[in-house]
Amino acid sequence: SLAGMISAGTMLSFTLVSLGILVVRYEDSPESRKSDARFFSKYYFWLTAFCVLNIALGIVMVYIPSCPAGVQGFLGLLTLAPIGILASFPQNQVNQKATEDGEAGSSVFTGSIFKCPWVPWIPALAVMINIHLILSLDLDTLCRLAIWSALGYFFYFIYGFHHSKLNAHAYYHTL
Repeated sequence: SLAGMISAGTMLSFTLVSLGILVVRYEDSPESRKSDARFFSKYYFWLTAFCVLNIALGIVMVYIPSCPAGVQGFLGLLTLAPIGILASFPQNQVNQKATEDGEAGSSVFTGSIFKCPWVPWIPALAVMINIHLILSLDLDTLCRLAIWSALGYFFYFIYGFHHSKLNAHAYYHTL
């Protein structure tokens, strides 16, 4: 029970970090935002579609064991389709100079913190594997994970979000 919770918490945090890499790498700069752009031309539409399809794939693979392998393979390819579309979007560049020099001013806005190879493929595969592993845990563990995660998110949005050092950053308010 405790080992399942530890595993679930670790996998959930790794999943959120992998999703965070995708968000930071594809986040729009303030000057490039267009209010008239269609919803399917935004990165968050495809990231949301990936997450929904990923959870559906995990549920089918874990809770419907009699599902044919061909259907599971098709769902797997369908799940990766939004990531393929996301790969065609322009990415924010990683600031190589800040990374090499080890500047103290490196931040999430320079792109040097979330440096990852083969974006979006490595983070997407990490999310897929972790969601599958999380969903394969006992139902009791999943219920406990949902309760503790809800409490954690509640306290984050009530206290942590408003007292964040990132919230005080001038560039943050222009996003």
